[in-house]
Amino acid sequence: MKERIHSSLIGVLGTLRDYQKIKEIAGQSSSLSSCRELVRTLMLHDSNYDRYVSEAFLALLHQLADVLNMNFEHFATTNNPEIYLSLVMLYKSAFGDGNYGWFNSDICLLYLNAARICNRNKDYEQAISCFEKAHDHGDCFTEAAKEPIKRPTSAGISNATELPSRFVYINEGTFKQYIGLFSEDVISKLRSNPKYAAIL
Repeated sequence: MKERIHSSLIGVLGTLRDYQKIKEIAGQSSSLSSCRELVRTLMLHDSNYDRYVSEAFLALLHQLADVLNMNFEHFATTNNPEIYLSLVMLYKSAFGDGNYGWFNSDICLLYLNAARICNRNKDYEQAISCFEKAHDHGDCFTEAAKEPIKRPTSAGISNATELPSRFVYINEGTFKQYIGLFSEDVISKLRSNPKYAAIL
């Protein structure tokens, strides 16, 4: 609960552009290498070791997706969608059974941002492909979010019980917002697909 309040406060301070207060909070915070999730992975002979490693991996994966998605303009300067698509591949490797649950939200946003870069590069086919994949993961997230977050079922991460709690809630509005960032070449092709009628 304390972390949620802390995270919300930082979000509000960011909106207010109170960067001095954010710097103060950052100065009082632990470095990544000494965060709870990573420190617990050093307990090699603890009975909960597998759980701790699973939780650390998922927390880092989720936070990395968050950093990429929240800072699009910074990472888009390379004009290379692979930074987003490579993280999608890591998700696919970790969730080998394809049961992403709430993590579909992260993957959806990664694909949407990859689509934005492809659109900027005038690689419209790839932009459409990424958008379609994003939409599929968005639908899966909407279905998963009807219930509380569930433990992953894939080997290597299935021992995690403490899972990230802050996800972007994907809905039609999310897709409408992103579509507004695409060129008419992409929009017209998406418009021809009845699957996207509700968002165009």
